[in-house]
Order: sequence, then structure tokens, then C-alpha cells
Amino acid sequence: MRQNRNPMFRPAGSTPGHSFELGRLLLQYWDLRGRPEGDAPQNARRLIEQAMTDSWNTERGGFAYTLGDGGTVAIADRYWWPVTEAIGGMAALVKLDARPEDEAWYRRLWGFAHAHLIDHDCGGWFPELDANNKTVSNQFMGKPDIYHSVQAALFPLAAGLSRNAADLKRLDPQTAALRCAEPILINAARKRRL
Repeated sequence: MRQNRNPMFRPAGSTPGHSFELGRLLLQYWDLRGRPEGDAPQNARRLIEQAMTDSWNTERGGFAYTLGDGGTVAIADRYWWPVTEAIGGMAALVKLDARPEDEAWYRRLWGFAHAHLIDHDCGGWFPELDANNKTVSNQFMGKPDIYHSVQAALFPLAAGLSRNAADLKRLDPQTAALRCAEPILINAARKRRL
């Protein structure tokens, strides 16, 4: 791999967060084109599922920031935005062709975000976690963007894959808030029963 690259904005290897985003965008583009014959849905699913498999930290949760050759972890740092992109990718798969494992991943992602990334006191999402799931500020100070967290909350609320603005305008704000919180509330109830 090439040296002297900025590890955040020009990392060597591939970024699973972008694989989740690309899978979702492929499905949205396919939907906007009228769902033509072809393998776009299968390719999007493969892209999202492979990134999940290769980069999910099975011990602590979250996604490795970059992968090297053969899907091996290159940079193990864990950031908020790949989780938000994975939520969007899984929401798209659930809307298109729901499988039980899609719903399980969707809920796992929201549970992880709720437990470790969402700032319940001041709002927003913490941008990075250390090896013990504690928030740190190595790459970012404060909360660098709202774009990723807003799309994670809004995209699943729209009924379709694309043309979401009209769907979102029709949502009752109280109902929308409850639908956003549903995976978090279900995970909390399960933990209480265990």
C-alpha cells in the first residue's frame, strides 16, 4: 500500500462505510431508473453483506475504518459514519427484499449506535470510539457533521428506496420519532429480560 496518505481522507485500502453507501446508492439509482432487468439488487446486497462480514468488530461492535487486501482489517479505528451508512444500506435491503438477517443487522446497528455513539445528553453522535468503546477525539474534535446521523434517522422512515422527500413530508413528527426509536426500545426491552 502507498505510504504518506492522510489516514482519514485518503486512506489506503477500501472503506467499508463507502461500500454500505455505494450499495444503497446503487439500489436508489436502480429504483429511479424504473427497476430495469439486471443484477443491480444482487450486486448491492453482495457489496453491503461483504463489507459487514469483513469489517464488523465481533468483540466490540462497530466497523473497522479500512480494509486491506483480501478483506483484512488495515485500520481498526471505529467511527460513527460507517455505522450510519450501514443503517441506510440495511434499511434499503429491508425495503427491497427483507430477510431475517437484514432485520437482525438493522437492529444490531441501531443498538450499537444507541449504546456507544449517540450523545443522549447533548444530541448528535460521538465521532470515534477507542478499543473499549469509549469516546475519543483523535481525528475529530466535537461533532464534525450532522449529515450522516440525519440520513440514518430519516432514510428508514421513507416507504420507498428513492424519491423520499414526499414520503418524509407526509410523516407525522411524533410517529416518525417513535419509528426511529423502535429498534432502540426493542433492544433495551430484550436486555431487561436477559
